[in-house]
Amino acid sequence: MIVKDKDNLTFDEALKFSRLHKGTRVARRRGKWIVERGDPESTVKVDRKVPISKSKRIKRKRYPWLEMEVGDSFLVRELSFHSVRLTVMYASRRFGLTFVARQTEEGVRVWRSE
Repeated sequence: MIVKDKDNLTFDEALKFSRLHKGTRVARRRGKWIVERGDPESTVKVDRKVPISKSKRIKRKRYPWLEMEVGDSFLVRELSFHSVRLTVMYASRRFGLTFVARQTEEGVRVWRSE
């Protein structure tokens, strides 16, 4: 809803008017500066001193990177070779260990190497 619309309204005038009237904002429409009232549903109310709730995300360990010894392997059936290769690359960087992924008939097999 447009509150103030004038052909010669400058930005400074629109800003001054907007500051005097709560809930309004300055916008540029069709090359003119206007002051419009924001939609009450689109304004965000700030709540103070609300405690942070606990995360509902369950952190699960999908692959046994740290339990593996050199020569151990595991099979991944549900993901593509490319996805597993990226996961192996990130795990190698994160843990400082070396892993190798190969496509097999059953799926993608990952080995811990030296």
